Order: sequence, then structure tokens, then C-alpha cells
Amino acid sequence: MSKYLISYDLIGQKDYVGISKAIMRIADGCVCPLKSVWVITHKGNATDIINALKPYIDSDDRLLVVELTGDADWTSTLDEDNKKWLSDYLLN
Repeated sequence: MSKYLISYDLIGQKDYVGISKAIMRIADGCVCPLKSVWVITHKGNATDIINALKPYIDSDDRLLVVELTGDADWTSTLDEDNKKWLSDYLLN
């Protein structure tokens, strides 16, 4: 199972709840360490994720999905649950 970073800018009408619920639905596991940044595990590829989330964004919104491989780090100010999830899924 691959790990992906999802980031988005909701420009006009900002439905953070809608896209958040959609991300949680498609993810096998997920964490939201920053307001519009998610790290998820998913069986498909980046295009599959984009296609699954497009219905939840407007035409002027921006969406980025990147497969994560290799090294990762973060600041100590992330909350403990986020740090644990990131450590468990990204560094192992």
C-alpha cells in the first residue's frame, strides 16, 4: 500500500468538511497534520485519488497529490497523535 500527501487550496466557497470526509472515505489510513494537508495510505495511484476527490472541489480550487517515498521529518509542534501516525506509517 502506498503513502500519499494530499494538499489543497479551496478558493471560493470553502467546504473543508466535504473534502475531509471524502479523503477519510477513500483512505485506508489517514492523518491531517495541517489544515489542508493530509497523509494517507491508499491502494490506488495519485490519479485515482485526484479523480475520487474532484467532485468535492470547485473548478477554481487547487489539489495536489504526491506519492511519498523515502525520508520524512516534521517539527515538534505537531500534536502527538499526528507524530505517532507519521512515524508509524512513513518511517517504517
